[in-house]
Amino acid sequence: MNNKWHNIARLINKLDGRVVAIPKCPAKTFLGYPLFSSKSSFDQNNDLESIQLRSRNQILNTETDDIRRARLLYQSRKRGNLENGILLSTFAAQYLNTMTHEQLIAYDDLINLPDNEWDLYYWITKAKQAPEYFQTDVLQLLQEHCQNRKNELRNQQPSLY
Repeated sequence: MNNKWHNIARLINKLDGRVVAIPKCPAKTFLGYPLFSSKSSFDQNNDLESIQLRSRNQILNTETDDIRRARLLYQSRKRGNLENGILLSTFAAQYLNTMTHEQLIAYDDLINLPDNEWDLYYWITKAKQAPEYFQTDVLQLLQEHCQNRKNELRNQQPSLY
């Protein structure tokens, strides 16, 4: 079976042993329900990456800087690993309110575009060089923050209030 979601034609109901026929669902449905609303602008030729990119561009174009700051503060705190959670949340608490519109977009790209949290961690700590796209003044500021030259205690995320 290539893809279990599209190749399942029958389901055996183990409670009474009956075989129940299940119609094959189109690619953009799950259990017969559409994944996108009827107002969606996506056509059938779009792949997941272009859909994500369009959704991201719609967010960037409609979000105010205050809303973006609030979202980035949340996303800085809720990471895939504790190390990034602490580094990004302390950075966001210190610098997010003073960032320009362009810096907010660069920070948004930095923390949301990479699909691997450990790559992000290695870039922040300078263990690996970041791709050219992410080499911005925001990454440099984050790397300086990570060096912790003032020897601040950073063993937990800062309070929200």
